[in-house]
Amino acid sequence: MSITITPKSQTSEIKQFVTINNRIRVKLGITMEEFCVCQAIEELRAKSKPLGKYILYKETSVPEEQINDMVNKLVAIGLLEKLDSKVYVSVKWKTEFSLDKEFDNNDDMDPGLWQIFRRRGNKAAALSMYKKAVKTVPIDTLKKAAVNYITAKEEEGAEFKHIMHLSSWLNPQFRHWEDEIQTGKIEKQKGVLNDEWQGKSA
Repeated sequence: MSITITPKSQTSEIKQFVTINNRIRVKLGITMEEFCVCQAIEELRAKSKPLGKYILYKETSVPEEQINDMVNKLVAIGLLEKLDSKVYVSVKWKTEFSLDKEFDNNDDMDPGLWQIFRRRGNKAAALSMYKKAVKTVPIDTLKKAAVNYITAKEEEGAEFKHIMHLSSWLNPQFRHWEDEIQTGKIEKQKGVLNDEWQGKSA
């Protein structure tokens, strides 16, 4: 994941400190300015603050005369929506960020899978598999199974190299979250599948 932090002193286009997730921005096919407008609208709506061309200009430094065209474009591609003459970020926009936050969450009270798995493996690959897995499996189910797996490995004293990468564990083809953890052994609940991690049948 590529994160760009753009301070006010380094640009005349983006006014405040803005964190831009370039992976998501590129995926959505929007410019940095369009990203910032969406983000500003989301934050202003969340705080129940007034919203208008001048306010968006103050928040993002995007010229007022460009705001209307930019908002209309973002509505057309489904990142913003208009309800009762008011503009809001769409479900499409929220979904991109909600999954990222749930996957990589440093909150000790509700850690993401990336934290539960001790940041094991390639993060981008793991996030990709995560987004595929959550289409068919509740997030809470994945988290509970991940905690059980990591706890069992720690109790076994398993070497780091013998712990699956999160991307492998999340691979929908293998469904490792259905593995039954018993006294340090992994037993399949349904049939016998090839164990990608060990390189042999379970």
